[in-house]
Amino acid sequence: MTQDPVHNAINPNDPPTPTLRFVTGGQVLLQPEVDHGLTPRGRRLHVPITGGRLDGPRLRAKVLPGGADWQLIRTDRVFELEAVYDLCCDDGTLVHVRNQAIWRSDTGDWPARYAMCQPRFEAPLGPHDWLNDHLFVGTIAQGDATHPSIRIDVFQLLMPDMS
Repeated sequence: MTQDPVHNAINPNDPPTPTLRFVTGGQVLLQPEVDHGLTPRGRRLHVPITGGRLDGPRLRAKVLPGGADWQLIRTDRVFELEAVYDLCCDDGTLVHVRNQAIWRSDTGDWPARYAMCQPRFEAPLGPHDWLNDHLFVGTIAQGDATHPSIRIDVFQLLMPDMS
């Protein structure tokens, strides 16, 4: 069987392959990690989020201080991350974010061999409520060297016929 070049499907009954649309990206500022010690699942770290900025064609917002990134360094040296924080969009709308990620590095430092995330947004009804109805994926990279930070880029998963 040949693949359908438009949908990347084996046959016409297969679901279409989603595409990605860039939504936003920028820096999330961090404080140094707080080591909670070794747990049965690995080493637990808490990294306070102090601010930052995300700018893109679909979402422009300030990262509010007060959030945190909870990290688990598993025994295989893979990081499981769960960041919980709030955004203040340029129009004043507050959006809650829960972002889960996997981060793997051969050295335990940057550059990461694999650093991907799945942000979930909770927005009030209004101009940003579209964030509630879609799935997103993202990439994570080392942030600006002048301040502890990470770089995040967020992409919306779209069906091929969505604009």
